[in-house]
Amino acid sequence: MIRKNRKLTEQQIIPEIVYKLNHGMFFKDEIIKFNPFKRVKAPILTEARERKPFLMEEMFQIIDAMPKLMQCYFAIGFFTGMRTGEIIGLKWKDVDWDERIIKVRRSRRQGMETKPKTKSSIREVDILDALLPYLKQHQSFCGTNTYIFET
Repeated sequence: MIRKNRKLTEQQIIPEIVYKLNHGMFFKDEIIKFNPFKRVKAPILTEARERKPFLMEEMFQIIDAMPKLMQCYFAIGFFTGMRTGEIIGLKWKDVDWDERIIKVRRSRRQGMETKPKTKSSIREVDILDALLPYLKQHQSFCGTNTYIFET
């Protein structure tokens, strides 16, 4: 039985409970009447669905179908793989036109600026040839806004 005065960490208590369940100590002491883990069934493994990325032609069709003010947003998503919050968090100062990179330094959600999801999310992303005209077009629409996409 688990001693009441003994302080255990979570890493220590779980194996102790599992051990005692497996060896019937809870049953012998009549703490519980049956092993609840006997009813748990292992999940059925299913095959992972095959990912089918868009073809380049399909990406351009989707972008071109968007209103002009939204084309850059979708182009950044398609051509950089950035997350939605990272795209919304972009500022014009994050775009290095000379080096042709976008510096991912923040994320935005519900108007609040936060750090990206993980440390490795803070990165530099290349501006591909396909993305460049969309960025330039969008900059001509936005003027001097701080954020590339005002929400």
